[in-house]
Amino acid sequence: MQWSHLPREKSFLGPPPKSVHVDGPSKMLLDTDLDFSCKASPSHPPAKLSWRVVVPGNAFHLGKGGFEAELPDGSSESKIVISPGN
Repeated sequence: MQWSHLPREKSFLGPPPKSVHVDGPSKMLLDTDLDFSCKASPSHPPAKLSWRVVVPGNAFHLGKGGFEAELPDGSSESKIVISPGN
């Protein structure tokens, strides 16, 4: 059986982001919130950014004020606040 006669599906996926940049503090002071941001260069569809915080032996939670945005140029941006847990 030959498959060449079947119609090809059109792909609407473009290239992935060429770069992803995470910015934030490298050290934490006791009882201080940490602000982080992540930016992905344009892609189609725009990248979906998510956060996962893993610090063995410490408790943290994602604070208020975070957001995620898909920008008109196809890039994505996300910001979070990480707070010390009790």
